[in-house]
Amino acid sequence: MKKIYTLVMSILGAAVMYAQTPVTFTVDVAGAGLTPDANGVHIAGNFADPNYDGSVVNPSYTNWSPSAMQMTDNGNGTFSITLDLLPEHYEFKFVNGNDWPFVEDVPNICQVELNGNDNRYIEVGADAATYAVCYASCSMCGTNSVLLRVDMSMVDADGDGVTGEAGEDFDPANLHVAGNFADPNYDNVVDNPMYANWDPAFISLNAMGNGVYGVLLQLTPATYDYKFVNGNSWGFEEGANGACFVGGNRQVIVDQPNILTDAFCFGSCTSCVMPTMVTFRVNMSNETVSPNGVHIAGSLQGWDPGAADWAMSPVGNNIYELVKEVQQGSYQFKFVNGNAWSGVDNDNESVPAECNTGGNRGLEVTGTSMTVEFCYNQCTAECVVDPDAADMTFRVNMANQIALSAFNPTADTLWMISGATVPAWQDGRTAMTDADGDQVYECTVNLAGPANVQYKFMAGTDVFAPTIEEGPGINTLCGLDNGVGGFNRVAVRAGVAQVLPVVCFDLCGDCTGCQDSTSCNYNPYALAAGGECLTVGSPCEDGLSNTSNETYDANCECVGTVAVSEVFVAENVSVYPNPTEGLLNINMITLSTQDVKVVVYNAMGQIVRTEKFNKLTSGNNNLTLNLESAETGIYMVEVMGAQLHHTFRVAVK
Repeated sequence: MKKIYTLVMSILGAAVMYAQTPVTFTVDVAGAGLTPDANGVHIAGNFADPNYDGSVVNPSYTNWSPSAMQMTDNGNGTFSITLDLLPEHYEFKFVNGNDWPFVEDVPNICQVELNGNDNRYIEVGADAATYAVCYASCSMCGTNSVLLRVDMSMVDADGDGVTGEAGEDFDPANLHVAGNFADPNYDNVVDNPMYANWDPAFISLNAMGNGVYGVLLQLTPATYDYKFVNGNSWGFEEGANGACFVGGNRQVIVDQPNILTDAFCFGSCTSCVMPTMVTFRVNMSNETVSPNGVHIAGSLQGWDPGAADWAMSPVGNNIYELVKEVQQGSYQFKFVNGNAWSGVDNDNESVPAECNTGGNRGLEVTGTSMTVEFCYNQCTAECVVDPDAADMTFRVNMANQIALSAFNPTADTLWMISGATVPAWQDGRTAMTDADGDQVYECTVNLAGPANVQYKFMAGTDVFAPTIEEGPGINTLCGLDNGVGGFNRVAVRAGVAQVLPVVCFDLCGDCTGCQDSTSCNYNPYALAAGGECLTVGSPCEDGLSNTSNETYDANCECVGTVAVSEVFVAENVSVYPNPTEGLLNINMITLSTQDVKVVVYNAMGQIVRTEKFNKLTSGNNNLTLNLESAETGIYMVEVMGAQLHHTFRVAVK
């Protein structure tokens, strides 16, 4: 689990152009040793919009709601539901309850990705299908799932000195495993009738990436002998070479529900690739460290935020460190301030857009020892001081949803949820109001912490099961992938009171606005014309409380006079020219010798430049920041020192 919040896509309607296939999902909760929750058992997945492209192909369902699709109690501890689905690739999970804290942890051997996406999946075709499984397992209760794997990357069957050549050293479509899978005790009692004993062509392997091939088997408890076969007949099986071979065969003891075998080299008991030494470091200078310590959780260890062997140790200067051997590959992870995903006290990182991979941090491990170092909640190793706490006003136009009868102003509540609130997301929800009846709802929240703010709007009668929620409309156009099938909006805190622009629910701009593409305030998302179209020199509003006299400049950027905020007496800072064509002067009067750091953010909150000026003497100092490589637009320039902290809004021509 990466973030705990719902992901119900807003359904605006779509025509289903192709025949849908009935798929029956059954999950055994009682057989897993659990008591079915009083709120029911549910299934959540990307059933409405499987491609996350805003095209709702199954309009009867919603995306990633833990409470929308309740399963039927079969009376024996199992629960079922039949969904009519367009043929596609779908991802899902079962929920013993109606909220994300009660979602199952899917074993890695039946996840979408072994070391990545931790959802279940099903490929729906034209024929009716069933999916039956034990809750939080990869097979039915009472049976066991085993993923057998082999690495073919060192095979040199053609003897040319080049190993692992698909089509020459092995045929990817003709790899098999053979063993005593049907009758493990050789007593003529077939325990697993879906398999055959020692047939070199019966069980095919599937590609798993990086030269590794495998197959998932459902087996009764027993000890099994097996070999991999580079082909489909005897004579091409692997030879016994190492301590893992017993009597000339590999062996696996099936005594637990979900077993992942090592991906050893073909014919060997060792990995083809040696693990890489990775040093993880996180700077916690901006945080109050949890009494439960600092941990790492990710696809490289099963997303367990409290795993003792992934606890980090303090090494001084608020730095925490952990050194681990990690196999080569692509991973996602987060630092955890504590040992749980509660969303309280900033324990769940909100990774900025600049270094965000599917809602998490990305990690590419190669064969060279490496150091992974970040500031908590930031994209750089050295921590940038968070902007001052300040009010931020969020505004959303609900005209489109009211017109579609998707939002009832009388019966429904509209919420803003954010990873920046305490507590975060649904637990820290803020109800929005429309005081003047213009269908534009707003709320003001005092926010502290990181500059980057992720948020979204949702509505209904239950914040944990909203009727509508933003996602498909904002997607990658103005949203950030949250890692669990949806998208969040992004704003950047400036450390002063801010009023964000009005946006239409689940769109990147307002519902109404100027539809003249030659105007400075042209709104390509406007569903209807509204307001005056403005040109260069027209007054405008940038939403910041520390600017005045804003007008549209020659680049149609809303630029005003920045008021210098004096954080400390006689600590004056100013920037000029603003707007700038590339070179920005920073003038400051400091009271003492100190280091000063300047960080520049773009409109998405991404850091585009960081520069440090060491040991500035007390008195007047003039610095020059080169922004000539920056694209035309608006940037936030943060100036920080031991005795000063200022943020400026700067336009680059």
